[in-house]
Amino acid sequence: MNERPCAILYTSHTGFTARYAALLARMARIPAYDLGDRRERLPRGTPVLYMGWLCAGKIQGLDRARRQYRVLGVCAVGMAPPDSGQTQTLQRKNNWADLPFFYLRGGYDHQKVRGVYRLMMSAMGKVMAKKAGQDPEARQLLEIMENGADWVTPQALEPVAAWLKG
Repeated sequence: MNERPCAILYTSHTGFTARYAALLARMARIPAYDLGDRRERLPRGTPVLYMGWLCAGKIQGLDRARRQYRVLGVCAVGMAPPDSGQTQTLQRKNNWADLPFFYLRGGYDHQKVRGVYRLMMSAMGKVMAKKAGQDPEARQLLEIMENGADWVTPQALEPVAAWLKG
């Protein structure tokens, strides 16, 4: 990598992406900023690593970050276990193919889900409950939605930290 991000920029809904950003900021020794924080502003065009949470395959805040900053790499934080097919689908849905991409498994905490997303997850839970009898993946997702989960670890960030170091 020729240019190194000057900062980590993130969007978080339930706190898992924010925790990853804070961990990575300490590991890489660069600051992390919440994209929605009006008090903290980076100059337009600043080179950043962007971290955003996933909702229906869309990386939240990525389009806004790309309009305001020079996004050099992307971390998507979601509930699903990482797999190779997921990367290509996310790249297509989020309109980028030229940026380094990392997928991080975050977690789920129903108590922290707000607004329309809470309604969406409740509806999804009902669908998973119907499928859980014959579909092991649906059963596992339903269990996560009912009990919560937290997969945030510093080890998950090692590939991102290695990329940042160049």
